[in-house]
Amino acid sequence: MPRDAKAGPAEEIEQKIKGVIARYSMLPPGCAVVAGFSGGADSAALTHFLFTHREEYGIRVAAAHVNHCLRETADRDEEAARRFCAERGIPFFVRRADVAALARREGLCAEDCGRRVRYAFFRELAGDGNARIATAHTASDNAETMLMNLVRGAGTHGLSGIPPVRGSIIRPLLGLTRAETEAYCAHYRLPFVQDETNFEEDYARNRVRLGAVPVLRTLNPALENAMLRAADLLREDDALLTAQAAEALARARRGGGWELAALRALPRKRRGDAGGRPARRRNRRRGRNTNPRKGQYSFCAAARRRDFRLLRPCKPRRDGSSRRKNAPDSPADGARSRKSTEIL
Repeated sequence: MPRDAKAGPAEEIEQKIKGVIARYSMLPPGCAVVAGFSGGADSAALTHFLFTHREEYGIRVAAAHVNHCLRETADRDEEAARRFCAERGIPFFVRRADVAALARREGLCAEDCGRRVRYAFFRELAGDGNARIATAHTASDNAETMLMNLVRGAGTHGLSGIPPVRGSIIRPLLGLTRAETEAYCAHYRLPFVQDETNFEEDYARNRVRLGAVPVLRTLNPALENAMLRAADLLREDDALLTAQAAEALARARRGGGWELAALRALPRKRRGDAGGRPARRRNRRRGRNTNPRKGQYSFCAAARRRDFRLLRPCKPRRDGSSRRKNAPDSPADGARSRKSTEIL
């Protein structure tokens, strides 16, 4: 399909995409890229851009579509995605999954189950090499995510929104609004499908998109860009606090444990239990979390508030190792049992 001469707005949109790719070093030369392609406007713009500029970046591009078998129009979307790629010579891979049945079997909601199926498929295609998985998240998606995390009471991690890069996953369209991706598709005459469930208020994200975002846009027409700036600042703060938490733990290390007095001396700004993570992770047993970032925050916060449910005293052995004691029944009991130098 021949490309039309670039118009001003389309060129600006492409420069935005290139700016995000360059800023976060998303596309190392020679890498393979698996583009998640639902058939919607965002993923159509992403797939078209990557495939059109593949020689410029020295990359190989393939599109991956997952048919979740959840909607009556799912087969239509699959066929539209297949046709889109066939007309442009884009390698295309598809997987069909009965997400509803799988969600029931695994005890998950359909949305979360579908996400797991998609990323598992993308990683399978990407392999273990230098490949990248490109998803079509936009600044509009980021704004919705930040608002949803805000009402859940998230910390700086959750309020920093959608990360531009997470491991091998990249989001080149994160600097564009949904309106800009549709303008890109209009300029290049790219067909796309519309997910009718995007207009149903049964889903929390749709209620945010259809209700909250338009109201906030009356206060700031450049809402998405403003929230991108806020997300960048919060992400920097989160990275700094994470590094400081790691350094504090390292300094407090004593043999086989940690000195509680050193941890209690830390500033009282508490980013503890949630650590900015989604609410579903709070259901894990306290003190059993395997996430190192969250563990650092919870660990330091527990020491400051003398929470012996998380920090159980250990008695050092003669050989320098530590033997864990049973947790005291109450902080008062713990205080009576502590020695002058407390070791976890």
